[in-house]
Amino acid sequence: MSSEDNTTTIVPQEEQVNTTATQENTKKLEGEELLEAIRKQVEYYFSRQNLNNDPFLVSHMNKDMFVPVEIIAGFKMMKTLTEDPALIVEAIKSSTHVTLDETSSKIKPNFTVSRNTVILRDIPSSTPEEV
Repeated sequence: MSSEDNTTTIVPQEEQVNTTATQENTKKLEGEELLEAIRKQVEYYFSRQNLNNDPFLVSHMNKDMFVPVEIIAGFKMMKTLTEDPALIVEAIKSSTHVTLDETSSKIKPNFTVSRNTVILRDIPSSTPEEV
């Protein structure tokens, strides 16, 4: 076994891409195929799985989880599809996984972050505390 067999390639997070979109991009896409590839790539960026591992994208989210379309247009994989923010907006209008703001200039994932708060009142002091 040679030393070449033991090499591991580490890919920076922004270069890790949805393999479906990569395979689709081997030929020059146009029309509906291009819009579908853009939509799938944006949906991948905003998936829970990717957001858990993408501090760059999360750092650009505002308090409502919106990210400017220009940030998405600047991603390496997106640049292989298009650098036109208007085309990205057009592609994701039909998505059920991401949402546009009123001005169509920002994108956010279409899931809710739920928090549960339990308020306990008037608990007798003799009640044991269980962890």
